[in-house]
Amino acid sequence: MKKKDLIFYAGTAVLLAFSTQQVKADEQHASDQTPENTSAIVATTTSSEAQNTASEEVGVEKGIQTENTVATEAAPVTPTLSNNQSSDKGTSDKVVSEQPAPAVVASRAPYGARARVVAVRNESVPQQESPVSADLTIEKSDSEGTFTITAKNLQGLDGYEEVKIPFWSHANGMKDIIWYTPTRQVDGSYTVTAKASDHENADGKYEAQVFYVDAKGQNKFVKKDFIDFKNQSRPTASLLIQNNNKDAGTFDVIIKDVYSPKGVRTVQVPTWSDKDGQDDIRWYEATRQSNGDYKVSVKASDHKNSTGKYHIHLYYIQNDGSRIGVGGTTTEIEFRNAQIKTQTGIKNVNSGAGTYTVTVDQAPQGRQIKKISVAVWSESNQSNLYWYDAIPTNAHTEVNVSTINHKNLVGNYTTHVYVNYVDGGVEGFNLGQTALHPRATVDQTAFSPRVTNGQRDRILRAAASLVGVRGGTAAHHQLVNDYNSVKPLPVGYTVKTTDDWCDIFVTTVFQREGLSGLIGRECGVERHIQIFKRLGIWNEDGTTTPKAGDIITFNWDQNSQQNNGFADHIGIVESVSNGIIHTIEGNSNNQVRRNTYRIGHGNIRGFATPRYQ
Repeated sequence: MKKKDLIFYAGTAVLLAFSTQQVKADEQHASDQTPENTSAIVATTTSSEAQNTASEEVGVEKGIQTENTVATEAAPVTPTLSNNQSSDKGTSDKVVSEQPAPAVVASRAPYGARARVVAVRNESVPQQESPVSADLTIEKSDSEGTFTITAKNLQGLDGYEEVKIPFWSHANGMKDIIWYTPTRQVDGSYTVTAKASDHENADGKYEAQVFYVDAKGQNKFVKKDFIDFKNQSRPTASLLIQNNNKDAGTFDVIIKDVYSPKGVRTVQVPTWSDKDGQDDIRWYEATRQSNGDYKVSVKASDHKNSTGKYHIHLYYIQNDGSRIGVGGTTTEIEFRNAQIKTQTGIKNVNSGAGTYTVTVDQAPQGRQIKKISVAVWSESNQSNLYWYDAIPTNAHTEVNVSTINHKNLVGNYTTHVYVNYVDGGVEGFNLGQTALHPRATVDQTAFSPRVTNGQRDRILRAAASLVGVRGGTAAHHQLVNDYNSVKPLPVGYTVKTTDDWCDIFVTTVFQREGLSGLIGRECGVERHIQIFKRLGIWNEDGTTTPKAGDIITFNWDQNSQQNNGFADHIGIVESVSNGIIHTIEGNSNNQVRRNTYRIGHGNIRGFATPRYQ
């Protein structure tokens, strides 16, 4: 062997040892950064050949290079396909590849050159798995607030563990998402029913997706679908503020799209100003308009002339008698006229005592009041006219009116107010009529005071004094005003003069006599029956014979006994004779009048017997 050949082979051995160590290091590095199915394998050939693997991950071939740019010779490699490779490569989202032994690349470098491994070549061809697919549908029931989600025609889910369907509302930003496990049907589909109530009853777009869980417990996405939803399983409405008059301090509340699955009997709108809490709250009953909307007109003068923020809430009295809150809003109110014009009114009406109070308020930026004169009378010829005079000591003045100054007569009292200003001007205000029914003393009655305190007789006398009062008259309006004057109001509702008023009549008769505790206070007959039951005075049997002073109730929808339907009318038994019940009823043909019924009449719902003394 020549000396130069010995030197060459020695150099080649050193280079081969260096290359082998570098390949092992690169192999370890590649193993740390590539999937488990990628392997780097180094084969040793002759001392004149160095071998390495290269990857096709970025689509560029690289071999062993020297600093002097030595050309490389690559051994030929034949690619190998797996037996189950899919031919439809373009439709798959997922691919699984088999990696054959990587090719060996050899490079010869001159003596003294330093060689390095640049990259690992991966000659494997990826294999595509079968595509997954499914049909996903969502069916809804707006009235029941439910969704039926179905996944069918599932394909390519070989070896799956289970199917999952996440579902959520877009309105809540996925915070209401629930992962449902659907039930497999006989046709191979999967179905689950979701409730809007489990997703915060949100309106708008909902989304469902279907996943399968593979053998490793991983969720694999398959399909998604969307649906729009309008919840009709809860009461709904649109609350609008219109016609905000900043001069008069008035606005209208418009309620649109009124709906409740239990039906809506009454639309209530409690309203109050932000000032001093809820001391000026009024419960309005909205009036139905021809287009199906409901409307309430609000005046600042009915809320202590308060300005600023007003709170408007919405409630429904449903067909089953329950009350439910629906929504609310606020609005800002100005009352410019209150700053420049004198305001007058009537408050604290006590019909039984025969008294009420006239109020006069000087406007902050209005004319200064010098003197106030109030003219009051009830007789058509003004024979009981009486003048009340007052000198204001501050911006608010009250004048107390009493029937004692008017011959203590029962009737409708007219009130005129005359305001004399410092500038010499006089302004008049007509406050309309106020019905007063002052209680007579024992000496003034035709009844014998044989019953202690005469409570039964007092009720019968008060009811009889109202016979002939018609709906819409001043006396009827006073019945309503008296009912509304006692707080808190039953169910928080302020009665309107357009409401049915049979129970207003009964309740107010007892109220005026100071005997509300005997029967309680209500404006709804069915609810009043519940009060009678709590008081222990209710008699369910409509065939029994009542006594004078008892309360009688009716259900017009049933004409036979036992009548246990929904009560819709009420009155007071005046007397019973010869098998006939004589009654006094309010709102009977829109007036207070006497009626008769045979004992056991089919329309009689039942009786209440107050514990008179």
